[in-house]
Amino acid sequence: MLIPGLSPAQTWHSTNQVTIAWDPAEMPDGAVGVLTYDVWIVESTAAKNTAVKATRVASPPATVTFDKEGKYFLGVQTVRIIAAGDEVSSTINWSDIAAGTGGNPFGVVYYAAPPAVLNLHLN
Repeated sequence: MLIPGLSPAQTWHSTNQVTIAWDPAEMPDGAVGVLTYDVWIVESTAAKNTAVKATRVASPPATVTFDKEGKYFLGVQTVRIIAAGDEVSSTINWSDIAAGTGGNPFGVVYYAAPPAVLNLHLN
């Protein structure tokens, strides 16, 4: 049973690279331009105002590679490009929000692998 206002448990995926997908947005009726998508990463829910854009893609999905250890949330934002330098964006849909993930919030955690041992020998 879900209690209103509380999110279901969040799932963490341990990896250095993910491919994120979403349902594409539709261009408003009679609108001109093209839709693209910005994919954002952030290390905490409190830092969403300092999110880093990982990539811009023309259509889903998008692949994001992590090169620094940490726990991350992913966000996707629709961008309507009307003309060169003239664009408007939607709000960012974040992976830690149940309403935007079909009730399945998630995050990514990346731990760098330790170095391999050297100079193997028998004692």
